[in-house]
Amino acid sequence: MNSQTFTQIRNLTLLLGSSLTVMAGAAISPVLPQIYSAFSNEQSSDLLVKLTLTLPALFIGLFAPLMGYLLDVWGRKPVLILALLIYAIAGSSGLYLNSLEGILVGRALLGIAVAGIMSGFTTLIGDYFQGQKLARFMGYHGTFMSFGGILFLVGGGWLADFGWRYPFSLYLSALFLFPLLLVFVSEPAFKQSSAGAHKVAGLPIKKMSLIYLLAFVIMALVYFIPVHIAFYLNQMEPISGAKIGVIMAALTLASATTSYLFSRYSRILNSHVCFCSSYTLMGVGLLIISLSGSSSLVLVGIVLVGLGFGLWVPTINVWLVSGLAPEIRGKVVGGFTTFFFLGQFFSPIISQPLIQWKGIAASFIAGPVLLFPLAAIYLWLIFSTRRDSIS
Repeated sequence: MNSQTFTQIRNLTLLLGSSLTVMAGAAISPVLPQIYSAFSNEQSSDLLVKLTLTLPALFIGLFAPLMGYLLDVWGRKPVLILALLIYAIAGSSGLYLNSLEGILVGRALLGIAVAGIMSGFTTLIGDYFQGQKLARFMGYHGTFMSFGGILFLVGGGWLADFGWRYPFSLYLSALFLFPLLLVFVSEPAFKQSSAGAHKVAGLPIKKMSLIYLLAFVIMALVYFIPVHIAFYLNQMEPISGAKIGVIMAALTLASATTSYLFSRYSRILNSHVCFCSSYTLMGVGLLIISLSGSSSLVLVGIVLVGLGFGLWVPTINVWLVSGLAPEIRGKVVGGFTTFFFLGQFFSPIISQPLIQWKGIAASFIAGPVLLFPLAAIYLWLIFSTRRDSIS
């Protein structure tokens, strides 16, 4: 095997690994009503069933800083090997466990595994690529994250019609990635240096804080969809689990489209334009979902949210890892992963008071309320930049 083929398989492994992350927890979203029916006799089953969807996000958030530290201390590959094994075993827990509490433990362990996988593969991409190559590969990274979501959501919806346990089998897919990681991914070689130490001392705290805050807010809003959409659609009309899975998969298909376009046009896409467009698309999409009276209109709104999210992910990732010393890259990415998934976990907690007050439809209004001002800020930055360049 020549070096070019080896590198191509390595890059494919990085992308396939990325596909296991963002929407992995949502694979069981189409079967939440079925899981509730199966455990309806248990105390607080309504809350506990929703936690099966969001609990992984909490443990991702709690353990991502540790995973980031281990990535810098142990190395990227050992952490990823362990994380993939836990992902397959814990993620498939619903296949063979008969208690809701046991499944929740499995979901918690799944979260720890995803913390290592997302932080590890994103860090490796930052290790292997710089400049325009980094921007281009981050576009592919976002695309594969989205296609992974399509697999999990459509597969989960299709398997839901056979029984609520079957979507848990999707997590065994990590085992197919395991030999590729062992053979084709090598530990990046870099040395601690005075230049690296200087970058550590000069870490842009304000920039990181802003990125982490945006990650939390965007994920909290986007995750309104997998948390509530099955219940929302069932209120409108009789609908199968397969159709719910397809509608939810539209989010990730649209996301994959704009992530791919980012990879192709990263040289000419200004970050201000990307952020302004992404916040506008997501805000309009959530507004349409809120005002919908049918599954068709919900689908339109979900597509718009997906288009915006697919543009936002590579833009924020490039902004995150650019200019970081390799000695601290794992820790910084780990922090981002924390806030990214804490947004997922707190999504139902944030939305529940809105639902109790005005219902599921009204809760989606929180999207445009927060996103349109952000879009306006970036629109102002676009015109300010152009005015400065002309003068």
